[in-house]
Amino acid sequence: MYQLCYVLYGLVQNGHLQSAYFGDLIGATLFPFGSFFIGYTITAGVAALIYGFLLYEKDENTYTQKQFTIRLILASILVTVIANIGLNTLWISITTGKAFMVLIATRIVKELIMIPIKVVTILFLEKVLRKPFNKYLRSEND
Repeated sequence: MYQLCYVLYGLVQNGHLQSAYFGDLIGATLFPFGSFFIGYTITAGVAALIYGFLLYEKDENTYTQKQFTIRLILASILVTVIANIGLNTLWISITTGKAFMVLIATRIVKELIMIPIKVVTILFLEKVLRKPFNKYLRSEND
């Protein structure tokens, strides 16, 4: 869950935007599944930008839990609409030759189902990992 990296470390700190690109490239090289297409790497970067800008907490009390939840829901919706439904559907259409409108219909249903699952998972993991992160890593990174 790369989203958690952007919550804890931020977008720019320690080159996490580059990690989205390099992570995608390394994953495609080590675990090839089909042919490589740069569009998916661009999508990983766009998702990283959205999550990084909306979720990063510079210090422990940047957001209340309610504010963080609202920002997480907004980030998840933006990533779903822009990156997953928009860009990824375009890339699938380009690489497979299937019609964009045919692909988008099924992808919308799947992505809308995944939004609450992503939000609940990230909220749970952030709550569990925030204290150990602040205790052991926060002072080293600031």
